[in-house]
Amino acid sequence: WAESYPNLEIALRIFLCLPVTGASCKRSFSKLKLLKNYPRATTGQERLTNMSILSIEHEVANNINFDAVID
Repeated sequence: WAESYPNLEIALRIFLCLPVTGASCKRSFSKLKLLKNYPRATTGQERLTNMSILSIEHEVANNINFDAVID
């Protein structure tokens, strides 16, 4: 069927790559909600923005080799 309907095959591949839920987005908003309480009252906007990015992108932040960054 893939030879007969090449566009259908492409559409199915795209469909199968779509996320089923918005859980990752909801987790990001949940983390932002936690950051809004105490730190918001005690930190500046730039620091709060940086903390939000680190919280959302925690997997990337955990894989940073700080020795290589310093060198």
